[in-house]
Amino acid sequence: MDDISNKTLATLLIAAIVITLGGTIISINRLSQVPKAKISGRASTDTGTAEVTIQSSVSIVLQSNTVNFGTGYVNGSNAACASSPDVNISTDGSGGTNANDCWINASDDSVWSNSNGNWFDVENDGTVNVSVDIFGPTNVSFFSGQEHSDSSVNQLLWQVRDAVNCHSNNASDWIAFDTNSTLCGDLPAFPDASDNITVDVLVRFPYDQDATTYTNSSITFQAFQI
Repeated sequence: MDDISNKTLATLLIAAIVITLGGTIISINRLSQVPKAKISGRASTDTGTAEVTIQSSVSIVLQSNTVNFGTGYVNGSNAACASSPDVNISTDGSGGTNANDCWINASDDSVWSNSNGNWFDVENDGTVNVSVDIFGPTNVSFFSGQEHSDSSVNQLLWQVRDAVNCHSNNASDWIAFDTNSTLCGDLPAFPDASDNITVDVLVRFPYDQDATTYTNSSITFQAFQI
């Protein structure tokens, strides 16, 4: 076989190049007709929860829990006291009351002074409005053990002074402790400046009541949520 001439080789090379270029052009043309792929991703959602639990609190506190009328005696030199069979004193008012000035306080006057907090001060320190009840000793039990303990004159009474903070059923009259009464039907928890009430106390006894100390620690205040 004769050797292939240079001209023949050149012709074959050109033909190969033409075929390659043609195939490439055809491939590019076909690729351009393929739809473009769309990129997509899966979506996912979830939910979270915020939670708070608020508890109500029913609570009252006695900011002032002692009423002390001091140590004293009947004013025997006062004619009005001689005609009146009893001594009648209370914490009501700016300086308390002393009917006919029949009670002479021999102890420090500040003991009986209302500026010294000589009353019951009931504060609602809870978180809800409350109804407050009060109950305590009978007249006889307060003066028990003495000669005149069952006297019809004997009295141990209470009343609410500052009705402005009580929204309903305010007890503004003198009431016996042993009646288990509601002193305020709606005492608010807020604001702090209006969540308390003042309770005054009145003591009445015969002019010849036995000389001793009369005291009682069983006066109870009880609150209920409304």
